[in-house]
Amino acid sequence: MDCLVKISDDISDEWCDQFCLKKKCILEHCPVLFEFPPVPILFGHVRLMYESAKVVSTISLPSYVCYNEVLCKDFLPATVHLNDSTCRHIDQIGLREISKYKSFESLVKEIKEIFRTCTIIPNGTYDCNHANAYRCENSTKCISKYRLVDGIKDCPFQDDETFNASCTLNDSHSRFQCFNDEKRCFVPLIVGNKYVDCPEGDDEEPQVLLQKQHHIYFQTICDGQEDLIPITIGERNETDETECEYWACNSTYNRCDGIWACYNGADEVNCEGSTCPPLQHMCVFPSDRNKVQCLPINRTGDGVIDCIGGSDERQYCRTLHSDDKLLRFYCSNDSKCIDTYDLCNGNSDCLFADDEQFCGELTTEFKTHFSSLNDFDKPKSVYFVLHNILTYPPNLISNPSQRISASVQSPLTKTAFNTNFRSDWAWRCNRGIDIRVRMSDYTNESHNCLCPPSYYGDTCQYQNQRVSVTLQLRVASAWRTLFTALILLINHEGKIESHDQIEYLPIRDCQTKFHIYLLYSTRPKDYTNNYSVHIDVFNKFTLKYHASWTFPILFPFLPVYPLAIQLTLPILPLEPVQDCPFPCVHGQCTKYTNTQNTSFCRCDPGWSGSQCTIQHRCNCALGSLCINPLICLCPYGTFGSRCFLRQQPCQSDVCSNNGRCVADYVRPGVVNANEYTCICSQGYTGSRCELRETRIDLSFMDSVVIPESLFIHFIETQAHSPHIQTILLKRIPLDQASLTIYTSIIFNIAFVQLQNNYYLIILSELPMIAANISTQITLSQQCASVQDSFDGSIANQHLLRRIKHYHIPCQHRNELVCFYDDIHMCLCDLSRHANCFKFEHNATHDCYGLNPCENEGQCFQDDPKCPSSSICVCDKCFYGTRCQFSTKGFSLSLDVILGYQIRPNVPLSQQFTVVKVAIVFTITIYVLGTINGLMSIITFREKETRTVGCGLYLLISSITSIITMNVLLLKVCFLVASQMGLITS
Repeated sequence: MDCLVKISDDISDEWCDQFCLKKKCILEHCPVLFEFPPVPILFGHVRLMYESAKVVSTISLPSYVCYNEVLCKDFLPATVHLNDSTCRHIDQIGLREISKYKSFESLVKEIKEIFRTCTIIPNGTYDCNHANAYRCENSTKCISKYRLVDGIKDCPFQDDETFNASCTLNDSHSRFQCFNDEKRCFVPLIVGNKYVDCPEGDDEEPQVLLQKQHHIYFQTICDGQEDLIPITIGERNETDETECEYWACNSTYNRCDGIWACYNGADEVNCEGSTCPPLQHMCVFPSDRNKVQCLPINRTGDGVIDCIGGSDERQYCRTLHSDDKLLRFYCSNDSKCIDTYDLCNGNSDCLFADDEQFCGELTTEFKTHFSSLNDFDKPKSVYFVLHNILTYPPNLISNPSQRISASVQSPLTKTAFNTNFRSDWAWRCNRGIDIRVRMSDYTNESHNCLCPPSYYGDTCQYQNQRVSVTLQLRVASAWRTLFTALILLINHEGKIESHDQIEYLPIRDCQTKFHIYLLYSTRPKDYTNNYSVHIDVFNKFTLKYHASWTFPILFPFLPVYPLAIQLTLPILPLEPVQDCPFPCVHGQCTKYTNTQNTSFCRCDPGWSGSQCTIQHRCNCALGSLCINPLICLCPYGTFGSRCFLRQQPCQSDVCSNNGRCVADYVRPGVVNANEYTCICSQGYTGSRCELRETRIDLSFMDSVVIPESLFIHFIETQAHSPHIQTILLKRIPLDQASLTIYTSIIFNIAFVQLQNNYYLIILSELPMIAANISTQITLSQQCASVQDSFDGSIANQHLLRRIKHYHIPCQHRNELVCFYDDIHMCLCDLSRHANCFKFEHNATHDCYGLNPCENEGQCFQDDPKCPSSSICVCDKCFYGTRCQFSTKGFSLSLDVILGYQIRPNVPLSQQFTVVKVAIVFTITIYVLGTINGLMSIITFREKETRTVGCGLYLLISSITSIITMNVLLLKVCFLVASQMGLITS
């Protein structure tokens, strides 16, 4: 049969003829109906059945395809049963004409595409309720949403490939979007797979075209290179390089970058390193090919080629080959451009050998000149930067000493290791470490391997069965709290198979992904057990319990089970539940955070077991938390398996201004003795908390109406990455005409937004850190809208056309400092050119999905990626650090009068005067009222004073007044403490 179906190309026809001449052996030795190959060919259940008579008389193809009907019942019911198998005739499974198959491999490939859509797990036991699961139409099969529109048909009726909302999926940022299709986004696998999936064939375009942008970026407009996919505007194809008549090519982003943006190269003259006089370019003249000379700028870009290679008329090659940035050497009298890397290679690529006539002595000057012709070195992404701008306010002084942290940490101790290993031992331990073991008598010596947790064996040659956990933690608040996460692998009886611990400090580990291996206690693992991963989180400073999660091992047959988890810690610690389905004898019943219907017993120290009935002896250090005899949770400042070791970096006072030191280690037992992080107290910043937060004193010009609140937009520029925009909201008390803002945000630009108007209040090329700034909101610093900056004909044009006129407002209005459209904010620099960047006008203030604010409060963070603090801005009638208190239904109460005046996270000494007066007044009333009540009680205790009926009344009234004074004092203390953030629960 191997010969007949041609499974292997290694079998020759001569050998087959000798083995079985004219297929006679098939009739002699094979039954009428037989299976070949003798094992399933696909998915563990698809088999091929042959009829011996047909194999001999016709082409060698199977007669039937048999399969597990339970897995394919949704779309492929069986039509015949053969040898207790459900089958279909080869003509009934939707294959092409049989004669089209030229090999056994091509037949199997097409059968695979048909049966791929069958289910994998029988009886429909899929978890289709998972957030990332997609249920196939008219089927019990569910697939991951990451497999939608990936060019592979997974659903029986192929609806996974016609899904019309793939651009809204979580992985849409990594998908390929067709140019004219906003609904369907394909996985990268479909790009260049020789099948057209996009309506216009975009996915099969050359790679150069695919690298072009879909979005308009101000920094790359009219820079001499076409970076944008053509857009049809008014029946014309427009790109970033069309209609550039009003564009200033010699701008911040093109100046002296080595690439000509102007036709005459005006942006590349007078640059550092140039050997030519001012306003001249390097040139090799055809009349003198032995040296590099200079050409005046008035002779460049004039349409006449004066230099070899067309270095003075670079628009020629750019027009001919806009998609190939290396074809930039112009061949004279040939209308041809060649690759600059082909110069002086010994081959005449130009018709008249222009590329080889100057190659006698290639000096550095020659190489520099001709290599500058290509545009390949231009960076793919150009980011917003500040150059040549007017500092505002004018008295803003940059203090370099405040920009660089003064902390000087101890240098890391570096030890030089001998890396000259013997070549025959280099790969002996696979992924382990080869060590040499020598006995005490120095006679016996051997080589051993130290294996990582995922491997074992004499040479680390075997993989351990394990659960590979990738864990990322997130918090909505408590940015300065150190947490400890205990990760356990347990079986269904509650026995701990293995465990690990990590430390998580939000301001340090906000984007960290922890990778953990959990091994099974036996090798191989016990397949009769059900396993799960249990995670407990504790506050490291107090060792108080915070929350728990559980994740079952859904596919225990996998030798390595991958588990990727992103956990969001709840704002408040979980409380024990009262109605528990089972008794927790020496513990508390607690519900899991991710499965509210599942509970477990969290045992007291010294007890373990599923119901906390097993007592054990703890060997942990005093002050640590004993989980079981082998697991200790160490308090802050200690580490080790039993918590007896002290962390060295934090024994000295390395953090200033009451900052708290935390050693930078995330795995128990792995400590870098010279690395630490300082958790700064409120109002301080810096690596050692040595800097005060930036203070901004903001006042209002008389002509500016003071609102109830305002938004402040901080912009931080970064030369090699996108700028960062951070937004804060501040409320202005009714009796104040100024505002003081303290912030740890690093920024270069600050705008104030009043209603729909923007005002520039701070502008500096250097970042602002620990600065004291006094600025004012004035009408002269107001940013104009694009409708006010242009007439209607330009303002209403498509953005791609309109943005090419953005230098005009700065040139026509000398008083203009900034203007904006729906997408951009633009600054006018000292050369009266516009410098624009993406600006978020309508941001959602929910702290990027981690909003701890209640009652529709808005959340603001000091950093979009790694925040160190957040604040809630409450709606009317709500107050509190999380907007958790309401004044609705109250009349004239203390909460309404005083609650809005107390500023969160501000010391008492810096609170408003009305708050201080209220506290002094309350203390005075309390003291006088208590003294008066005590004197009254002493007086009316005497029987003589109660002979009259009102004496008893006055005695009771005195006692009531003392209780009232205490309640008033407690009420004021609680209100002030909760509003200042001293009480969070």
